[in-house]
Amino acid sequence: MTVAIFPVRGQPPHIGHILTLSRVYDEYDKIIIHVVSGPGRHFSEEDFFLPPEDVVQVFREVFRHMPKIEVILGKEHLRDRTSFDDLPHFDIIVTGNKEFVESMKSQIPVRFIPRSTIGGYDISGTVLRKVMTSSR
Repeated sequence: MTVAIFPVRGQPPHIGHILTLSRVYDEYDKIIIHVVSGPGRHFSEEDFFLPPEDVVQVFREVFRHMPKIEVILGKEHLRDRTSFDDLPHFDIIVTGNKEFVESMKSQIPVRFIPRSTIGGYDISGTVLRKVMTSSR
């Protein structure tokens, strides 16, 4: 059984997350969506538009018909093997974050999945956050 973990801020949850997970769904026996619990060393309060608990609920509702997906609220950011202690077992990290891939690949298998695009247009969280912050 191969278990993948997909660490995500989900600020905001968007179609790119859904498409990415739908695309790799059949490749793993189980996929754990690890929602970041809040600001830390790499993120500030301004990076969070929704409470992380709400992000968990959004993903649970969206993926309710996909039984191989489990959504959890992480106690801390994944940064090295010591941050895996409270997590369920997993075999590989699946992410679209190239920097995260580079920082983790010597510790555990990591698979990079390119940014979310439709018809060649970027629909990533980075783009959505820029739009949301410019309207504040």
